Amino acid sequence: VCSSDLGVGGAMVFGDGETWTTLDSGTDATLLGVCAAGSDDVWVTTNSGQLRHWDGRGWEVAAFSPFGYLTGVCIVDGVVWCAGAQGVVLQHRPGACGE
Repeated sequence: VCSSDLGVGGAMVFGDGETWTTLDSGTDATLLGVCAAGSDDVWVTTNSGQLRHWDGRGWEVAAFSPFGYLTGVCIVDGVVWCAGAQGVVLQHRPGACGE
């Protein structure tokens, strides 16, 4: 599941087909993109240049772009890709740096 233009001020909700539930995104930044590989593997990008990861227990900053916002995010063969300001393309390999 992937989307863009999500939550102003970090607002995030998810649904189960019947009800909507609020999830604390751990940031006040505006969420610009999301891609979920599972309920314990969710990635979001922010207008502050962060790539954030939900592991089912909490959020952490997995990567950061010094060039500005990150908009799109997708996962291909376990590699997370983001696009953002000034044409930046960010590649993140979960677990590559001892995560």
